[in-house]
Amino acid sequence: MKSIDKAIDFCAEFDPDFPELLEGCAEEDIDDLREELGRPLFPEHLRFLERMGEKKGWLDFGRGDMSAWAVESSLGRTDGAMPENLCLIGLGEEDPAIDMFLRQVEDSEPAVVFNQSVNGFDWSLLDSKKFRPGADSLAQLICVRALLDRFLEIAPIRRQLKLERHESEFLTEVDEFFSQLGLEPLWFSGPTTRVARRKSIRIMARQYPGIAGMIFIAAEIEDGEEYAEVLLGTERYIERHEPPSGEPNLS
Repeated sequence: MKSIDKAIDFCAEFDPDFPELLEGCAEEDIDDLREELGRPLFPEHLRFLERMGEKKGWLDFGRGDMSAWAVESSLGRTDGAMPENLCLIGLGEEDPAIDMFLRQVEDSEPAVVFNQSVNGFDWSLLDSKKFRPGADSLAQLICVRALLDRFLEIAPIRRQLKLERHESEFLTEVDEFFSQLGLEPLWFSGPTTRVARRKSIRIMARQYPGIAGMIFIAAEIEDGEEYAEVLLGTERYIERHEPPSGEPNLS
């Protein structure tokens, strides 16, 4: 099963009718985009367009239009050639507009990144030093957005914890910490984001380069005792990473 299809199935865990709310792009619009781009689409982007390019149900990525027609139109208005390792997937509508891209690095799955829009100008104006991370993959973006909107931010018992500063080994230690607590890693975890579960408990740890790590934890009321156990372990873990007294906050 393709990663985008798995992500849609994950969303359906929160809403069984979710797949019925989706609408893919017309085949001719996808063909026009492929022709305008002058090279094959990234497989993840192609499947996204086929399954949910026009209607994304209740998912909100906060980034304007992600349809094949909109992206193809932007490419047609913009001079020069988009870098080979990039694929424009969403157009920002606010001012200043921030567009969404997939960026391929070596053989890894393309990551979701953001940068200031050059729509209607020239690709040479795109500053490669100003990319901001969004997700480790397009499938992860879908899953994390659903997890936040449908559980982590609304569950009856929930907490959000943050490190005082960036820790280079944070996510490596999180893997060990999750294992000690008997948490099951979820398939869409990646280099910057770890997600795991135990009964109704869901826990997500994120850290981007140079930014302090964060942990989200939530559960249903009936799993309150186990939630308290996991929360206590999480709080103790965070406390162990607080800077020594007098050391400045570097986050």
